[in-house]
Amino acid sequence: MNIQIEKTFIANNTVGIVYVINGLRCATFLGHVDMIIAARESGQTMEALAAEKIAPQPSREDKIIEAGSLWEKYGKRRVYFNDLANRVFSDLDHYNTGNISYAEIDGEKISNSRAKRIMADLQWGKIWYDIDAREFCSKGIHEDHVDRIVESIEDEIA
Repeated sequence: MNIQIEKTFIANNTVGIVYVINGLRCATFLGHVDMIIAARESGQTMEALAAEKIAPQPSREDKIIEAGSLWEKYGKRRVYFNDLANRVFSDLDHYNTGNISYAEIDGEKISNSRAKRIMADLQWGKIWYDIDAREFCSKGIHEDHVDRIVESIEDEIA
């Protein structure tokens, strides 16, 4: 991002700048005078302060894409999520044989047989975010677990 600062100004104890970015002339407030003075004393340039202030923030959709795996085919755009067990179970331990030795959901212990059934659902089920419809979808996973997974994803992208 190429930022050229044309001028700085102060209005109501707030520092602002007029700048040109990609040929477009813009203006913005950077912050309170004291904050700008402190940043400058720590060695930050006005260009760096401006870049921080006007840097585009990732959208919710961008964050969802980063949290999962983007799939685009047949005119569809979806983000699939893996490692669903870590999103459902608050604690999950296995014996060396691979069998479940201990499982918790939301801090509450559940039986190993129930945990095994849930794991089977998670292994064969799918959850994805449909970018075009802007909604989470699932197949083969119990609704309670879908809610927990979506909540986990929402927490991750917040």
